Amino acid sequence: MAVTTEIQAYGAEHHDGVVALMAVLQDYERELSSDRPPGNEVAAGHFRYLRRACEASGGQVFVALQGQEVCGFLVVITESEHVDDLHLYPEYKTWGW
Repeated sequence: MAVTTEIQAYGAEHHDGVVALMAVLQDYERELSSDRPPGNEVAAGHFRYLRRACEASGGQVFVALQGQEVCGFLVVITESEHVDDLHLYPEYKTWGW
């Protein structure tokens, strides 16, 4: 039986799943660099920081769901528009001309 993965905008109901994945990522990075703190100590705070950065830039957080379980997430932060972004329709632009 095929597993279906759905992508949707982050909602408060996804918080614990995203923070758990953030902790897994931090623990993996800690294996590569021992100066990093354990994931369970920093994951919630770092995700809070990323959500604020998204809000400040007009970005967004998306989650990947299998059933009701968060199996992935994506943080989109918009810093500026580059000349290569000129393929966007004007109504979707927030920076540039």
